[in-house]
Amino acid sequence: MELGMSRSATNLSRRLAVVAFAVFLTSGMAAAHEGATGVVAQRMDVMKQMGQHMKALGAMLTGKTAFDQETAQRLAETMHQHANM
Repeated sequence: MELGMSRSATNLSRRLAVVAFAVFLTSGMAAAHEGATGVVAQRMDVMKQMGQHMKALGAMLTGKTAFDQETAQRLAETMHQHANM
């Protein structure tokens, strides 16, 4: 234990250091994605679209929205096409 610091103060400072480091890492990853081009940008766009499709399908399957067979089929087919890229 450090001189003059209680155990709880030491734990708090360690937690703050971990949080600061996590924020630092996260901001770096976000900045790296902003300038994506070419295949990387395409893949990111496809992943975003697949996430939106999964969200819509999940809402239908859990009853949060009305089930629409045509929409579900279209979303599933699009996801299948993306999976084969």
